[in-house]
Amino acid sequence: MNKGLLILIIVVSILVIRFFGSTVFLWLLPVALLGVAVAFFYPIFVDEGRVPEFSELLKRIWKKFKKFGQFNCRVAKRMMAKIIKIFFMG
Repeated sequence: MNKGLLILIIVVSILVIRFFGSTVFLWLLPVALLGVAVAFFYPIFVDEGRVPEFSELLKRIWKKFKKFGQFNCRVAKRMMAKIIKIFFMG
């Protein structure tokens, strides 16, 4: 995700809080987070119009998390397991 989009999300969030109150922001926050999650995971789950096999999917998710230098292996594996559980187990 590029920095311009992140700055835009922050500015819009501040404006919504300022003009409409925090209750509207609380309703919009899950929608915004869902949009960021879709933008983050869409390239992993869909490649050239096909859905990859499960093992290939795990490798892609692992590569994505390895790019974040601040995660150690234990934390990244735990986060990956939680994400897979949410997406596939419900």
